[in-house]
Amino acid sequence: MSVATQCKFEYRCSRCFHSLYAPVEESGTEQPCRFCGVQNLLPEATPDRIARAENVTEEAPVAVAPNEIPLMFRDEQLTDEELQREVKRQMYVAPGDMICMSTMAASRVKRFLGALIDGALAAVAFALGIGLMIGLVAGGFISQQQLEASTFNLDQLNALAATYFPFVALALFQWNLIATRGQSIGKKLLGMKIVTDGGHAPGFIFGVVLRNWVRVALSIIPFFSLIDVLFIFGESHRCIHDYLAGTFVVDV
Repeated sequence: MSVATQCKFEYRCSRCFHSLYAPVEESGTEQPCRFCGVQNLLPEATPDRIARAENVTEEAPVAVAPNEIPLMFRDEQLTDEELQREVKRQMYVAPGDMICMSTMAASRVKRFLGALIDGALAAVAFALGIGLMIGLVAGGFISQQQLEASTFNLDQLNALAATYFPFVALALFQWNLIATRGQSIGKKLLGMKIVTDGGHAPGFIFGVVLRNWVRVALSIIPFFSLIDVLFIFGESHRCIHDYLAGTFVVDV
């Protein structure tokens, strides 16, 4: 039966990449792939998807290994770049359902720039804290003599609180973004996201504790920080802290 007579649209399965067709009224619903069985969230029935479905007769389902790209897709001889664009075009599906997470991995340059932005924000926050402390001393709210005293006192405590307040506030904000959205400020600005192998936000344990706090703790090991960074040059674009937390940094 011709799909054109039923006003259908074309989309690809997020796991086996077979072309599938559905009536336009089913856009936005979840439907199982008739080839591999995975549930797909159907995209918007855009004009280009409808056009690709015109005058096409659907083929009967065949057995396809869930982790194997079908012959019909490989026969197109897509380059890695073309495959990556196809994956990005279908970002409405969970990244964990994609065939290979590395096809969506953020570039090394973007990851470096994202870390640079986050580091610069931390430095600015610390500088603001020092400025705040100096201002409190200049305004007479904190005694200079008490700061120079040999015994710890309330003014010294207040100075420490003022100095580190912007830095801690920024850290708490960043940790909340990472846990709930998988994005620090730097990653959000550059269009990247931290996800688990299931395509979800990492949460506090994986995104903050394992990915950040454990990395900082392991930094006492000589050369760990350098080795951690050098791991980014691997094929999967993942650092050691990515492997520790089981996370991926992907383009969005």
